[in-house]
Amino acid sequence: MKNKIILNLTVVSLIIIINANYLLGQTSQSNSEDVKAGMSFELYQNTPEPFYDVTNIKFEVKKKEEIRLDVYNSTGVKVVNLVSGILEPGQYSVNFKANHSMIEGIYYYVLSQDKSSEIKRMVYKLFE
Repeated sequence: MKNKIILNLTVVSLIIIINANYLLGQTSQSNSEDVKAGMSFELYQNTPEPFYDVTNIKFEVKKKEEIRLDVYNSTGVKVVNLVSGILEPGQYSVNFKANHSMIEGIYYYVLSQDKSSEIKRMVYKLFE
């Protein structure tokens, strides 16, 4: 339970930081590239972006480990878990279909393992 609370707080904190950076027009590309170099997985931007019904999320696992892929709304509430388990090295692709309870707006998908995570932003639109 404690780990779940810490993960949720971490996701909410990351969402706030990402939103602040987008609003201010700031990015820290060099810092994120340095961090990515030591990670055992990589998360790519969803396509299409923005999405209207279904979007595809791709990621790469560089060593066998337990991986989670979760989607959160802009307030940090988990919408769905897309992947949870031990994955072999390789490239993976997961389709995320918007459900009837989702509202138009910004969502975040988080790829994580025990000690690290990567987060990306995506936009859901009701109509094209």
